[in-house]
Amino acid sequence: MYSPKLDPLLVHRLYRLCQQLEVPMPQFVNQVVEPAVQQAEEQLSEAPAEVVLERLALVRPRRGRKHAVPRAHAAG
Repeated sequence: MYSPKLDPLLVHRLYRLCQQLEVPMPQFVNQVVEPAVQQAEEQLSEAPAEVVLERLALVRPRRGRKHAVPRAHAAG
C-alpha cells in the first residue's frame, strides 16, 4: 500500500484538530480529501493535466525533484 510522506507539522496539526473535534484522523482526512479528489478527477476528464494542476495551484514535478510546489504554498 502507498504511504506518502506527509509534512510532519501538517500531521501534528491534523492530529491536534482531530483531538479537539473528537473524530478519528483517518475519518476526518477521508471526508476532507474525497471532495477534492472527485473535483480534480472531474476536471481532468474535461481539461489537460497541466490546466488541472494550474487550477489546483500545483505544478508538475521537475526532473530530479520529488515535489514542485509554488513558493507561496511551500512556506505555508
